[in-house]
Amino acid sequence: MAAPTSSGWLRSNDIRESSYVDVRMTTLQAAEKRTFEMIADGASLRDVLDQLCGVIDAQVAPSVTTVLLRDSDRDCLWHGGGLSVSHEWVSAINPVPIAEYGLCGRAAFLKKRVIVPDVATDPK
Repeated sequence: MAAPTSSGWLRSNDIRESSYVDVRMTTLQAAEKRTFEMIADGASLRDVLDQLCGVIDAQVAPSVTTVLLRDSDRDCLWHGGGLSVSHEWVSAINPVPIAEYGLCGRAAFLKKRVIVPDVATDPK
């Protein structure tokens, strides 16, 4: 069903999309507020990063979000946050060498975003 608007006709799909966008924006604004509150209250970096990764996972489902932190003394990356990954995975990857191979290490090595269609089958 359509309804007239100042710019033409508005379809029911437009209303559903608009409501969906409004809900997502409200959710993101609440997450932003919660993150700032955590920082102001002195939460650990790990807790803040876990919070942010959880929000991203919820917004971009299905996804698994992690943050790796650079250790410049050892030229590697360490798991810094993200609760949706298993402890076994974290143990298996820590530390991630910054090098031309491996998705995260390659991104840090090249200092740019690296996108692959399937992490499991990426040759590097």
